Amino acid sequence: AHVGVDFLLEFEPVRRAAEIQTYRRLLPFVQTAEQLPNRDALRTQIRELFTSTDRATLDQVCGALRGFHVADVKAGIVDLIHGGELALANPRELTGFSIIERRQGNEHA
Repeated sequence: AHVGVDFLLEFEPVRRAAEIQTYRRLLPFVQTAEQLPNRDALRTQIRELFTSTDRATLDQVCGALRGFHVADVKAGIVDLIHGGELALANPRELTGFSIIERRQGNEHA
């Protein structure tokens, strides 16, 4: 069936519990981003911001994109994290000071 299978040892989910919890907290933002009428414009603006910087805090990105609602910006950031273009520097925590990074090799064409 050509199904990819990854085997996890028992301790892996326990060791990564905080990281898994963070990604579960992000899921509603991804779902919201899919419904945003301004999704494409927002993604474009976030991408442009990360062409001039490799890293920024969540609050800095929201501040730089004042033309959009803060909740929309957060959903847009998480949408790009979900798509692999951005990443959380420390996925074990999620605050306004969390650092968002541009993922190398995943620049939007």
